[in-house]
Amino acid sequence: MNQLLFYQKPEPLNAARHRDLRLTAENPNFSFAASTNSIPLMAVEFPRAALDFPIVFAGAPESIQSPAVIVGLKNTENIFVDADGRWLASYIPAFVRRYPFVLAEQPNSKELAVMIDVAYSGFSTEHGQRIFTEKDEPSDFLRTAINFLRDFHDQSQRTREFVQELKNLDLLVPRQFQIAQQGKTVFTLRDFYVVDESLLGKLSDMQLISLGRRGYLMLIYAHLFSLANMQKNFAKWAESLKTPAPQSPADGGNGAAKST
Repeated sequence: MNQLLFYQKPEPLNAARHRDLRLTAENPNFSFAASTNSIPLMAVEFPRAALDFPIVFAGAPESIQSPAVIVGLKNTENIFVDADGRWLASYIPAFVRRYPFVLAEQPNSKELAVMIDVAYSGFSTEHGQRIFTEKDEPSDFLRTAINFLRDFHDQSQRTREFVQELKNLDLLVPRQFQIAQQGKTVFTLRDFYVVDESLLGKLSDMQLISLGRRGYLMLIYAHLFSLANMQKNFAKWAESLKTPAPQSPADGGNGAAKST
């Protein structure tokens, strides 16, 4: 997972350097997320995110694929962020909500440092929530943000364990999604994986019970149900370009990570 996907100028948060920094928390501007077509997702988010987005697994075959929601067709397009920076879906992934903060590894250390993207337009020295108190201590606002980052970090580990189990059971298969116009392919969205339902049905009773007890079976079905959002979300997008609504390929693939 690319932890710094949105971050243009990340730097360690420092009381001396950022003493007067404030963050506008009301009416946040999501323009920072407007130039990507997929956003990493935590496993715990699957049930809620599945109502709005297709959930797929992205990554090289030899690596552990990372769950992601598909938010656009083109590599640099997010159809859920409008020209004014407003988020248009009802659910906002945690990867987006934690911005402009992030936890990052420090050189030659196992400790994680709190980083901020100083390029974020929501920072100010005059308006918004204080990051540090007048005594250079973390404000309540910052403490809340740090707790969120720690929970995100913990959920990242649980998500990796979930995906590793899918790989151990050989449930992930490659898929692609295409849009055709006048008999010619306009877009091909590729480099992603989905759970193959037929392979899921071939698991033993004990394997299915194990998945169910760990909460993984619910996550799998949330993922499978979410794939219907590919058709729903991009129908208007295709219509705006005067192209037919997206059509799934014969193999039933849905989702995307890269477009050609």
